[in-house]
Amino acid sequence: MKYVVVFFLQLLSFHLLSQSCKGMPFFILNHGFDPGKTVFSSQEIRKRGVVMIELGSAQDPKSVHTKEFQDPSWQDAGYVGSITTGRNGDIYVLPKANVNQLYNPYKDQNTVFRIESKSGKMEKWLSLPMNALPHESNASGLMSAYYDCDADHLIVSTIAGSSQKQEIGTVYSIDVATKSYHPIIQNKDILGILTARLGTEKRLFFGLCRNSEIYSIALDSKNFPVGEARFEISLEGLGPRGDDKVRKMRMDQSGILKVAGVPFFYNLTAPVERQETNYTFRYNSLDRTWKLVELK
Repeated sequence: MKYVVVFFLQLLSFHLLSQSCKGMPFFILNHGFDPGKTVFSSQEIRKRGVVMIELGSAQDPKSVHTKEFQDPSWQDAGYVGSITTGRNGDIYVLPKANVNQLYNPYKDQNTVFRIESKSGKMEKWLSLPMNALPHESNASGLMSAYYDCDADHLIVSTIAGSSQKQEIGTVYSIDVATKSYHPIIQNKDILGILTARLGTEKRLFFGLCRNSEIYSIALDSKNFPVGEARFEISLEGLGPRGDDKVRKMRMDQSGILKVAGVPFFYNLTAPVERQETNYTFRYNSLDRTWKLVELK
């Protein structure tokens, strides 16, 4: 599976309820890049780490690259996957092994890296505990990151040490000011995560690694779970493959939930071409159900 995480800086104020606070990394201007056309990619072909790209068109993420830049420190995490940005423009980066562990040692697979907003340098930011080290059957650790603006917490999921028979994944909420953290969900392997409000209730949405279902659980003001998780949506039988797992979710103020679904296995084998289907669901607040409104 190939991870690509790209975001337009001019869209940081878009109606994503829990991401409206994302700030612009200051170092972009230092390198003469146009913030309105700048994206960050984690999976450029034959390039390890994070790459900053200026596009020819802000409206077309596939447009020509007019500029590219990669600080040498941006390769220090090896191959990487999920990227997210905080309130002050710091960029949080998760390692993601690609094909083998040559550049992604097992011991660092639960380490969050950070590109500091002013200096533009990347460093190890926080290493989270592992109940068991990643291994040949599951070389993965951290899978997804989401910046929760309500609490100014970075929320991450990890499946480090899980195996076919043992599920020991965790979702952590990390206070970015103090680096203190606590688990929200334990002993569950989770791929995609999102915090959003349905009415007055804040919920963590999470897509499972082992089936095609999305669940959610209520959170208090400090991101501790409240009550039990509830089922929301299943991708089973939808799309060209029929068994996609949820890689990424985003929700707008009208209750539209956009889901990126991909094949997911615990090995490092990546397809030649990226396989991803985008699902759009609309929420009905009266009966608390989701309706599929677009698939592409």
